[in-house]
Amino acid sequence: MISNKRYISVHEACHTVMALLNNCYVPEVVVTQRCGLTIYYQFLNLKTSRNKECQIYYAGFLGERYLHHQFYNTKFPSNLKEGSKKDFYRIYYLSKHYKLKLSSVKNTANKKIAKYWVDIEKVAKVLFYENSIDFIGLKKILVAGPNKAYWKNKFKTIENKYKITS
Repeated sequence: MISNKRYISVHEACHTVMALLNNCYVPEVVVTQRCGLTIYYQFLNLKTSRNKECQIYYAGFLGERYLHHQFYNTKFPSNLKEGSKKDFYRIYYLSKHYKLKLSSVKNTANKKIAKYWVDIEKVAKVLFYENSIDFIGLKKILVAGPNKAYWKNKFKTIENKYKITS
């Protein structure tokens, strides 16, 4: 059986990895037994940035669904969607206000989650056992993984964009 904290850890790890994939600075991620919080910064001024923001909000739910399917090979129970309610409200607002095509946003987010699932699991494991991780910790574990070259370049891009020294 998957614990609530495991779902929360995966949920926040998905927000985190999706934010990094979209060149956001993620200074800290925190989880508890009941909730989680991913803090990220992004320059938002174009419609494409709003699509990326929706991808970040979708990522938590999609990751939980992906995890559930891996373990149980069944449809994701609707009662587990409760933790994503605020994310869904934000997605709904952005889609209405900026006239976004959510099916495209969701499909892109799904593909990224599948492609970077190994990295998501690494972040989720740290969150599960240590309850938090910062930007330097994220960099340390992701550049040591199978997508080492990609993440090394990605962190360099983010550090340059946000003028971060590590």
